[in-house]
Amino acid sequence: MTARVLLALLLWTVPAIAQLQLFLAPPVGVEQIAPAIHDMGQVAVAESASVRFRIRNMGTAPVSLAYLYIAGSGFSVSGAPSLPYLVAAGVNVDFTVRFTPLNSSTYSANLTINSSSYIVRGTGLPGAAFRVNGEDLQSGAAIDLGRVERGNSSSIAASLVNASSEAVTIGSITVAGTAFSLAGLEPGPVTLKPTSTVSFEIRFNPSASGISTGLLTIDRRTFRLTGTAFEPPLPRPLVIIETPAVRSAEQGRVSIRLASPSKSFAKGQLRMELRPAGRMTDNDAAAQFVNGSRSVAFDISPGDEVIKLRGENAITFSTGTTAGTIVFVVEAGGFNEQAVVGIPAEQVRLDKATGARAGSSLEVTLAGFDNTRSLSELSFTFYSNGQPMAGMPVKISATADFGRWWSASTLGGIFQLKAAFPVTGDISKITGVDMQMTSSSGPSAVQRITF
Repeated sequence: MTARVLLALLLWTVPAIAQLQLFLAPPVGVEQIAPAIHDMGQVAVAESASVRFRIRNMGTAPVSLAYLYIAGSGFSVSGAPSLPYLVAAGVNVDFTVRFTPLNSSTYSANLTINSSSYIVRGTGLPGAAFRVNGEDLQSGAAIDLGRVERGNSSSIAASLVNASSEAVTIGSITVAGTAFSLAGLEPGPVTLKPTSTVSFEIRFNPSASGISTGLLTIDRRTFRLTGTAFEPPLPRPLVIIETPAVRSAEQGRVSIRLASPSKSFAKGQLRMELRPAGRMTDNDAAAQFVNGSRSVAFDISPGDEVIKLRGENAITFSTGTTAGTIVFVVEAGGFNEQAVVGIPAEQVRLDKATGARAGSSLEVTLAGFDNTRSLSELSFTFYSNGQPMAGMPVKISATADFGRWWSASTLGGIFQLKAAFPVTGDISKITGVDMQMTSSSGPSAVQRITF
């Protein structure tokens, strides 16, 4: 039961024109002089009624408000300013008196304002206190059921306590909010015998993560329910190299598996990092996934154990043409797991080697890669009528030229070159050349080129 009545206590300054009177200001209408005794009506045990009072300085000078309190069981004052408080002329001071009966009985209290006193009274009707974890709660209080993992539940013990010598009937107890429910109560009204207690549970069983809210209603009393659900932790992801041994200019496949089926939704990404050996820089655009980048995003749903990467159980990657290591990093659910693939250093590898006669010159075109980017020497041995020509082999220092090439390239160890050799005499007698290239990994295999 609630009551909202606006009272005005009109206070004049002392000594000459000081006068204190009690006025009643109804919600609608003109203020009227109130009786010296104010009745707050009938209120059920454990419920409350509130009345707002107003002190108004009707004089022309400030007045000190030195005393403002209420004495009497079941009554309390709130909203009053810290005392002493100087009330300017024509200014109001509001405060609230709350009546909360502890038993079914009649109550009265003295409301003191400076040297004036007023009687406030009320009647307590039989009722049941609502108690959570041993604490009595007033209507409007909040009940937090804490944090739980989505799919799990939590509960809190509650009870209705009838401390009076009369039976009390609660007409309805309901809960609103899809994540909340009651357990331990029979449907319909609840009757509590004198000095008895009825216990039940408030349960929180969220189906989605986030903050849930609800409302518990006990007849006219309401209580706010809150609870927070979080996603179950993601099982540890594992990066699996499907192709165990790889070299430069090859492709491999990598997959992600969870240690156990997921219970939650999550997002993540798989990154590919190239870490070149020695002092080489990462300028190898060919070292990437088949999607054209070095990262791929993925989604995880409940029940997933093998993660889909672009719709497949594994994704293909190219190793590029740089010696060193390729590190695969999976980031999901707070995890940062890695797997490493080693790309060993090797001799220069040629993918294309052709020769041609161009007037009085011989042209040799080469295409390949040096995954150490340390190519230092080219060796050419020309043949005439099947025999090496005099003065062979022709050796060319290539360190400086290739160094400049790789410093500007974005192709890793890939290179292409054309070498021209002027010939004096009958060029048609030169039938071929053996080509060999030397790097920090040693000389390459000999490549025979015919003209």
